[in-house]
Amino acid sequence: MAGAAALLVVLVAGGRDGSPPGSDVAATSLVSPGGGPVYYVAGEEPGAGDANNGLYPTYRGGEDGPWLTLQHAADIMSAGATTYVRAGVYHESGITFAATGRAEAPITLAGYPGEEAIVDGSGAEGLLPGIGIAEGQGYYTIQALTIRHMTWSGIATDPASSVRFPGIVIRDCILYANGWSGIDLAAAVVANRHSRRPVVTAAIDEMSFLAPIEVGQLAEIDARITLVDHSSMEIRVDVQSEDLLSGERRHTSTAYVTFVALDPVTRRPTPVPPLVLESEDERQEHARAQERRHRRLERRTAAAARRP
Repeated sequence: MAGAAALLVVLVAGGRDGSPPGSDVAATSLVSPGGGPVYYVAGEEPGAGDANNGLYPTYRGGEDGPWLTLQHAADIMSAGATTYVRAGVYHESGITFAATGRAEAPITLAGYPGEEAIVDGSGAEGLLPGIGIAEGQGYYTIQALTIRHMTWSGIATDPASSVRFPGIVIRDCILYANGWSGIDLAAAVVANRHSRRPVVTAAIDEMSFLAPIEVGQLAEIDARITLVDHSSMEIRVDVQSEDLLSGERRHTSTAYVTFVALDPVTRRPTPVPPLVLESEDERQEHARAQERRHRRLERRTAAAARRP
């Protein structure tokens, strides 16, 4: 059998609770679910800046005004704090939190009620999520944000971590057109299950987008191992969409991702169990995977030869 298989079902849908679009919510009516201070980001507000105190949703003069970026909010917030993000398109990616929340005092990053805040990763270089959660962190609530066009997942935890990420709540968010929404997670789960070790992404050999997944459709993600080579594993991920009203299903994308298993103590590559091939289809897929690995090695050799 070609390794462990994982099936993830992700509902690509979302909505917005609270006031209707365009309504004005008094700053004094907004509280922090974690019991801490309330801050504001308003990138389209004249006078907004990361040198402000972040305590007001509109600029009032001096330092009294909203921040400009979500990353600055993530840098400043401590346990219990909340930042409400006002309407606009924020061209940011790789947002990370400096502090961790606590069970009784989570950190919250939320869209301002009645407004649409869009985090857009267009133009970002490298594999970056919209919001990344590092090893050892937890107790965050991410709410009512639209996250799009990231080169990695819209929201992601550290795939190399071997520990739990407690208290992560994602509510009323819309994530779409992200390069690795669910695909990297499904592949990482399969690699973890086969190796029973922490894993890191080593290569993205191929990714084909054949059709879009519309808001409200179901995305069915199937991942399976196609090749094992000492400490590395190639995972094939296929995505199908399903229209919940008509029942129509479409193959939307295929990706090949290579992971390397790490020793949990030394964090060095470590051997993984061999792959057992039982069917002719599995053997043919394995042969194609070997060809892809050969091409990867050729590209790596050629790239190394070009370096000064």
